[in-house]
Amino acid sequence: MAEAGKAMDVNVSVMLRWVDQLRLERGGQTPLSGKATTPEQQRIQELAAQLRRVEREKEILKKATVDSIDHVQQLVAISSDAFSTHFTTVPFIHYS
Repeated sequence: MAEAGKAMDVNVSVMLRWVDQLRLERGGQTPLSGKATTPEQQRIQELAAQLRRVEREKEILKKATVDSIDHVQQLVAISSDAFSTHFTTVPFIHYS
């Protein structure tokens, strides 16, 4: 390990971390921090990031929908009040 580190101009402790990370990834564990080294774990990290982004977008859309519904309900209430103050109802008279 020391020779490989010297050849790559990398400290032995860094090499040990890389080897440990590679072993964990090959065992199916995705790194909690840092970039994955195996293609499978890189794909898992990409998909996890995409899922987080979609969840954020879903929350934004949910809030926007609720805000829009509230706005429409306020407009309906205002329109209804305005209509009732300007127009009186005429009783229906049925002639036989």
